[in-house]
Amino acid sequence: MHHLLMRFLRFFVACVLSALIDREAGAAANTEAAGGLLVAAADSASVHPTVSGPNTADLGPTSAVPWNPPRPLPSRGVWEQALLLPGRIASLPLVAIGASLDHSLYFVENTALIGKVTYVGRDLPKRFGVSLKPAQLGDRTGLGAAVKLRTPFLGGPFKNLATAELSASTRHYNSTLVTLHGHSALLQYGYEWRSQDRFHGVGIHSSVDSTSSYAMQSEFVRALAQWGWAGETKTLNPRVMVTLWGGPRNVTTRNGREVDKLSFDVRFPVLGTALLNRQVEHFIYGGSFSSDWRVGEPHWSQGWRVLLSAERFDRPIKAMALRVGTPRGAQFTRYVAETETGFSFYRAPRTVRFLVRLMNQDVSSDGDRFLISDMARLGGHQGVAGFEAGRLHDVDLVLTRVTYVFPLGRRLEMELHSEWGGVYSDVWEDAKLSTLKNSVGLSLRGVFHNSAFGSLGVDISPEGTRLRYSVGRAE
Repeated sequence: MHHLLMRFLRFFVACVLSALIDREAGAAANTEAAGGLLVAAADSASVHPTVSGPNTADLGPTSAVPWNPPRPLPSRGVWEQALLLPGRIASLPLVAIGASLDHSLYFVENTALIGKVTYVGRDLPKRFGVSLKPAQLGDRTGLGAAVKLRTPFLGGPFKNLATAELSASTRHYNSTLVTLHGHSALLQYGYEWRSQDRFHGVGIHSSVDSTSSYAMQSEFVRALAQWGWAGETKTLNPRVMVTLWGGPRNVTTRNGREVDKLSFDVRFPVLGTALLNRQVEHFIYGGSFSSDWRVGEPHWSQGWRVLLSAERFDRPIKAMALRVGTPRGAQFTRYVAETETGFSFYRAPRTVRFLVRLMNQDVSSDGDRFLISDMARLGGHQGVAGFEAGRLHDVDLVLTRVTYVFPLGRRLEMELHSEWGGVYSDVWEDAKLSTLKNSVGLSLRGVFHNSAFGSLGVDISPEGTRLRYSVGRAE
């Protein structure tokens, strides 16, 4: 053992001495090389006394043949191509859609088609008081159109005194809205027929297997006054707005007209007994405050907005009643708070947005006759879009949304979003993260004249996938 230890010590000392000797030799070699460089620099300075430092003659123009590689260099190596291959295969559908949309949008932009259509759309109402546009009747209403009539034959301050808008769709939805315009006030009469709205029960745990349908007939008269300020120019809407309104409304819930779906009164007989064919009248009054400071192109890319409203659905006033002057439904107050903000990064705006919406309804009487159409609803464009329209019903709701918008090209951008929401009998007591429903989706949006125009996308939820599209300005 002693001999082994001594041999190890001798080996260790020999290694240390060898390392020190190599280090000293390297330092001497570096010193000699540096001396050689200094001598060469001194010789060069003696030959060219006007040049200080390295010789810059090689940087001047020359007629020598430039060096070129023997063959084109690939942008990526073979291993990089193999690594990126799965992603390229997965993105082929999006690449094809993007290429076709880019070609189509280039044609539309090059031929000024949007400008021509916009000009005609603005010129017809000015000359004849008639304009056409897509109907805005909600999800699952079929293809529809709307006609808006004005009073261009009256001159001066009465030129746009009255308007009438008529909408109809292929699934037998229709609505009428007549408006008398004042300086900062409106007087409106409205009528709406909805034939095939769906109802799955009350609460966050309602089942898709309990699908039923109902129809709704509503009529209202409303006076509305608005005051706005903080507008940057006369052509922009005011950024801060206060609105007050009031008037009677009559609603009748009818049997559902959707084929192969049970009517709500058959699926939910207790609710049917309380609501079917009953004319429910309210005197509705309320107010709202909104402040909107969002800016950006082609989509809004920074800023914030907030909306606060309170609306009372009270017992009817007999002298102003439309059909019946006695209370036949629930009386309640609806409070809505909504806020949204966003920020962007990079030169072409890549925008992240956050939205929160809260609806709280305090029922003061006759809660057993709370109308289906007055309930808080989620599904479709009302929130958690991966679920079908009207999938969730209850008294209150909460909704959150995170959105990311980024450009795919000069005329195309993509929107990715995730929504979390739920409906509850009391949002303050019952709302929990574990009960929120989730939906994710994406959409492609065309860009014209620095504005997002039209969209096509899909939304995915645990209950299925829904195709979504829009025509006109996306925001």
